[in-house]
Formats: sequence, C-alpha cells, structure tokens
Amino acid sequence: MRVSLYTLAVLAFAAARTQAASVPIVNPGFEDDTANAAAGGGWTDAQPTGWTDPAGGDNSNFIENIGGFSSDGSTHLGFDGNEFGAVYQDLSTAWAPNTTYTLTVGVGNRTNFGAGVGRFGFGSSLDPAPTALAAFVPSLYSLDYNTSAVAVAGDTFADAVFSFTTGAVAPAGNIRISVQNVDTATRIHVDNFRLDASAVPEPSSLALVGLFSGLLMRRRRA
Repeated sequence: MRVSLYTLAVLAFAAARTQAASVPIVNPGFEDDTANAAAGGGWTDAQPTGWTDPAGGDNSNFIENIGGFSSDGSTHLGFDGNEFGAVYQDLSTAWAPNTTYTLTVGVGNRTNFGAGVGRFGFGSSLDPAPTALAAFVPSLYSLDYNTSAVAVAGDTFADAVFSFTTGAVAPAGNIRISVQNVDTATRIHVDNFRLDASAVPEPSSLALVGLFSGLLMRRRRA
C-alpha cells in the first residue's frame, strides 16, 4: 500500500503536536477550608488544607469567605499587606523534561484593599523550606506580578498566567508551586490554581514536519 507524502506529513505533524495535561493540585480553590471561614465575610488564619505555610498561620495569610468575591466557589486566600506571607504546595507529580508548565491563578482586587504585587513561582519538592520570607525566591522560576494588571475593577477576580519550560534534563524532585505577598503596602487575593503540562516537540519531530511539508510543496509544483 502506497502512503502519500500528504499522509506522511499529517502523521509527522500529529507526532509533533501535544495536548496539555492537567496536573493535580490539592485544594486548588481553598474550598476544603470553607467550614473554617464562616460566610458573610468570615475568615480564618489556619494553614490551608494541602498547602504549607512557612509562617505557621500567623495571620500573614488568611482564608476568606466573601459572597461574590472569588474566582471559583465561595472562598479564596488573602495575604495581609502589613507583612510578608507565603504558601506553597509540593505536588505529587515529578518534573518532566522538555515540558512547558502553565500555572493559571485567579487573582482578586478587593474594594478598599486593592490588588498588589505577588511573587508566583515554581520550585522543587527537594528545595529546603523557606525561612526568611522577605528573601524567598523559588528555585526554578519566579515572577513578581502586579495583580491589578488583570484584576482592574474592585471586587473582581481575573486570571493571571505563568509559564516555565524545562530542558532536556528534568529538574530533580516533584513540582512545587508557590505564591507570596511581596508588596507590604497592599493585599493580594488568590484562588482557583490550575496547572497544565504540555510536552515540547523534539527537534527531530519538527524536522520531519518541515521535510515532508517541503516535499509536498515540491510535488505540487511539479
């Protein structure tokens, strides 16, 4: 059976294409802690379920239940603007080589409290626990992001997106995601964490796509 150059090109392109796969996050929207934060503006400074709070629940971050002010569900995580605070989660998924990881986070702008700068990052489960939060920088990727850039209006949430691509050798350990308040003059509010992983096509696959596409174009012109 003869296989056309077009079919080969399609097959090569399909091999090079990848689909994003969701990476599980425990308690991504802090809904597991709803019972601890009574409705109608209730809050708790307890450590969020599934997350690690290096400051040990000292009120630098808190779970709030404010009607209509969340990215998903009824609760979100806020960070006090008077001091540094951070939370992180070591996921049960190992880093993979040649993969783009895209972290999407709902960030909020609360009327009268604003939306400040947060440090969003990727690290490894093998990293030591951060101690001096004022100097904490995730080991693999970090970005100090002004959440008001997307959450412009008061009492609204919008999505902020952060991406990190691994090389041919994957980082050691499992994926760690983190968020920290680095603007001590303004609060930040976060909710609805989502993480997707997409394999980056290998150069050999891309070369095949180019080769077969070129052969197909030459054949059409002949």
